[in-house]
Amino acid sequence: MSDERPEVGLGYAWGQYERALASGAGDRVRKWSEVIRGMITGALAIGSRTPVGDAPPWVTLEVVHGGFATGGFSAGGPLRPHEIALAKALDLDRGTEASRRAALNAHFVDLGAAELTSRLDAGAFHLETAEEGALLVLAWLLERGEVERGRLLLESISPWFERLRFFPQPTLPRPARAGVSRQTSAQAAATLRRQRPHEGVTRMNEALSVWTPLRDRAVALFLETVDGEPPRLVTAPDGTRQVEGGVPCVRFAPDWTARAQAWLADDARLQKEHRLCKKHLSPKENFAKLREAMQMCAAHPTGLSQGAVARLRRVLAGIVSRWGTPESPRLREIRERQALQARLPLHVDVARTIATELETRDRYTGVPDLDAVLDRLAARTQRPLPPALVKKALRCLEAPLPTLLARGLVSSSEVVAELLPPLSAVLASAHLQDPALRCLFERIYVAFRARRSLLLLDLQRQVRLHELPWIAAISPWIGDDEAVQGHTQKALSELVAETLRAFPQTLTPNPLVTELRALGRAARLNMPLVNEIAADIFMGELSDTFLSAAREAALQLRGSLYERYYGLDYAEILRIDDAAPARAGRTPSSPQLMALCQTLAGDPSRDVVGNGMILEQVQIVTTHNLATLFTHLDLRMVDRRALAQRTFEWICRQLAGPPRSHRAGLHLVKNCAYAWRQLVFLLSQTDAFDGFVAWARAHANSVDLLVARRIKPVLDGLEVVGAGGRFDANGNHVSTGSRRLLGWSRGAHWLLGQAATRPMA
Repeated sequence: MSDERPEVGLGYAWGQYERALASGAGDRVRKWSEVIRGMITGALAIGSRTPVGDAPPWVTLEVVHGGFATGGFSAGGPLRPHEIALAKALDLDRGTEASRRAALNAHFVDLGAAELTSRLDAGAFHLETAEEGALLVLAWLLERGEVERGRLLLESISPWFERLRFFPQPTLPRPARAGVSRQTSAQAAATLRRQRPHEGVTRMNEALSVWTPLRDRAVALFLETVDGEPPRLVTAPDGTRQVEGGVPCVRFAPDWTARAQAWLADDARLQKEHRLCKKHLSPKENFAKLREAMQMCAAHPTGLSQGAVARLRRVLAGIVSRWGTPESPRLREIRERQALQARLPLHVDVARTIATELETRDRYTGVPDLDAVLDRLAARTQRPLPPALVKKALRCLEAPLPTLLARGLVSSSEVVAELLPPLSAVLASAHLQDPALRCLFERIYVAFRARRSLLLLDLQRQVRLHELPWIAAISPWIGDDEAVQGHTQKALSELVAETLRAFPQTLTPNPLVTELRALGRAARLNMPLVNEIAADIFMGELSDTFLSAAREAALQLRGSLYERYYGLDYAEILRIDDAAPARAGRTPSSPQLMALCQTLAGDPSRDVVGNGMILEQVQIVTTHNLATLFTHLDLRMVDRRALAQRTFEWICRQLAGPPRSHRAGLHLVKNCAYAWRQLVFLLSQTDAFDGFVAWARAHANSVDLLVARRIKPVLDGLEVVGAGGRFDANGNHVSTGSRRLLGWSRGAHWLLGQAATRPMA
């Protein structure tokens, strides 16, 4: 094998740059242009663990989609507002940005160390990046007389004082978190403040509060001039609508003209002040006809022609017949209800009220008592809060993960991964006796987990927490005992069980794998968890972790429905023992496992589709972490039959309509095939298979006949394998017409074949 390092081409980055240009996203354009410039000039080594010049691995880099580093530093760049304010307060606001940042870092090494210690003891700090915890660690060490450790830490980070921020952002003292939240209070408040008025509602409110009362005044003025009963519409024997009652413009009170002129003045003024409604200006509308008549009568009360009076009489008759006269009890009740409706606060006003309340909380955390806050605001407005706004506010509810799942506030396993770092941090630091160190470690941990992963080639590893110099400096105090390990194992089992219950159809996403791996290490569980590899960057090597995962699957699934369905030979996999370093200093790989998966995929050519076919076999052989999780964790509380049924219901929902595009069709098939693999695994674990196919057929028929027709070859295949049959080398069972469901294929996928009966975009 060649020792040359594989390189990443410009194609992907250029495509992302063009998409950013097309969308008008200025910040994304800037970032991708920096990526491309760095790749062309050689300033960026994309695919390396250290892609930016002399920056050591522990520096948190600015990373865009796909793991591409831009060359920027998350803890660097222009001075932040709190840095500028602090520099000014300390009279350090002279010189370049680099010199001012260096001076601020130096301040907290010397004169400001006591302030850091005080903030550390009170928990009054926020870390946006892991680097911002470094000088807090230094202060903690020096406070305990660990001068030599402090000196070594300072030697590691001081060369970067001009370029990186190593001190925290000050906050109010913060208690221990009660749970996790999708957003912080500040993020939820910002979302609510972006609420815009609904044009239709504001237009309606203007009509109800401005133009409807003005029209009623005009009607009342003209009804004063009627001789006899107010005109009204009646239905004649021939079905036509005829006018009965008195005639307007017959009698006028002495002050009528003055009141008419006042009405016209109010109308002119209101037209300048209120411009949302246009209906009252339309010549076809009754309002405009009343205005025209008012203008003529105000100038010459008896000057209307007979035709104009007849038209005005019919307008008044129509209004009176529909609504009643302005002083009638019926119309007064209607107008009172309409006025009340118009006075109700708009959604945008309610959103701002909620945002204002959230802005009184710690901007860096969620709100544990959010339900009480919303109830109090609803009581203040004497109406239920709009559900859409409540939904936005609930994103900052801080509660245990099971509570968020039960309330539908977590939409995917990717979101679970976003919420795990605070939970992992609490578990990983539970054994620390010093409260200040425990608080500091938790927040560094959360900030470190927020860093985006790099695109790495050649089986390199992402940076780990212990590689941070300030974490290494406190390593003697970071260790865990058996009680903590047991607690972490139990928490990890419950977490995985909750995630499986919520999203049984989804394979474990990479961010969640990262967190589960970290929790597994804290629990002293040697779990070989594997990442999903993108087909367009797959270099044809599988690390020894994949081999370990495949062996665990083999031990658990030998002779099972899963092994037969996918045509595996787990005995052969158990004989593979070839893990050896692919290159000096790199992660060991397993060429034999790679060769086996390539054979299972039909020895495809090594393009993106071929890579996808091979990687799907990798996921099948390893069960993509399911076997590992069920082996190492206590998941007896999981009802596998119920999860299999929920997964099948999800697949049917995906197949219920035609894909919007060719690309969407490809994603649909892959996601359904991955969910199907989860389903087959779940059915292989217990006697859950009994009766499943009959239930699935009935469910598919109840959803849609087209769904039942499309899924029939899949269910037939599962039934054949369940009865002891096997597919041929091409994944078919000729006598029944059934097929093995896989996600990757060349050309049109057979699962979408019957979608042609419905139009595709």
